[in-house]
Amino acid sequence: MGKTNENMIHEPVMAEEVLEHLVPAKGEFRFVDCTLGFGGHSCLVLKKNPDIKVLGIDQDMNAIDYAEKRLSFADDRILIEKGRFSSVSSFMIKNDWKYADFFLLDIGVSSQQIDLPERGFSYRYNGPLDMRMDSKTGNRTAAQILNNYTFSELVRIFKDYGEIKQAGKLAAAVIERRKKKTWFKTGELVDLCEKVLPRPRKSGPPVPSLCFQALRIEVNNELGELQEALKAILGVASEKGRIGVISYHSLEDRIVKNFFRREASDCLCPPGLPECVCDHKPSLKIITKKPLRPGEKEIMRNPRSKSAKMRVAEKING
Repeated sequence: MGKTNENMIHEPVMAEEVLEHLVPAKGEFRFVDCTLGFGGHSCLVLKKNPDIKVLGIDQDMNAIDYAEKRLSFADDRILIEKGRFSSVSSFMIKNDWKYADFFLLDIGVSSQQIDLPERGFSYRYNGPLDMRMDSKTGNRTAAQILNNYTFSELVRIFKDYGEIKQAGKLAAAVIERRKKKTWFKTGELVDLCEKVLPRPRKSGPPVPSLCFQALRIEVNNELGELQEALKAILGVASEKGRIGVISYHSLEDRIVKNFFRREASDCLCPPGLPECVCDHKPSLKIITKKPLRPGEKEIMRNPRSKSAKMRVAEKING
């Protein structure tokens, strides 16, 4: 794996919004950074509140190594665990945290991961078709998916995770090509996407980007991880504890929005029933009725933040 240098470390996305909604300036609180990355958000959290304690979780050992150095100023106020954020409750138990007051999930791939060709996340660089968040695991790679998935399986991920309208056409082309040569490099997939998929409108994403998104989600089970993490967090959040989620595409945002709405609802009965029979009690209060978006200045500094959306909810009846 390539090494990270300080020039690669950009400011965290929506930092002002995170600090405003999730970090009190004073008081002893527990904060879980479920997607620690290179420690950008955690660094700001620890500096804003000198009494707050942070538990950081990440799969990427390269990121953890950097974050440990970056956050060393906090001494025993920072704890770091390697693993999936869906295991948040297990990591809290391991560190004798029965509850936490604030949780942050910054979903997606970091700029540092995207800019390393050997990780295979970006269609802009030619590298191995890997796309694993934790490249040390035995999880399947993007190349293995392209080389082994059936036609129907490929259609499913291209359609459901990439929202590609001509998913069948792309899946058929992937299979036809692997009959002649196995998939290995990102550049090979970029070429195929540009030949098979129609060019998007000027405002649309580049042709290969949706295909890469679909493969990355499948490789890392990202949507399943998000759903499991939200359920787990709800169980270990303190009363009035807050959950903040930053997402970058509609699939993730829809999961967060639907979860918050469900848990904030008084009744989950099908419409039309004369009276409620579900006995559901709301466990969340939605703080952001509409998702927060980065400001123009932030987008100018960091164009990759343009698609970010942040939703915040607060636990009730804890």
